[in-house]
Amino acid sequence: MKTLTNSLNNMRWNRLFTLALSFSILLFAQACNPRYAKIDSPQAIGETSVNYPLNQAGN
Repeated sequence: MKTLTNSLNNMRWNRLFTLALSFSILLFAQACNPRYAKIDSPQAIGETSVNYPLNQAGN
């Protein structure tokens, strides 16, 4: 009976370890993916700043 309890306990820890490892690999892969990386400058994604006023038609 004790061996059955130990076996079930080991299976529980193995399953927990497998889930934790899978989750950490997923987080690591997303952190390394440039799609999810933080972009510091707006020029890096193709946006340009507008230097003229928006109400030019009224001037």
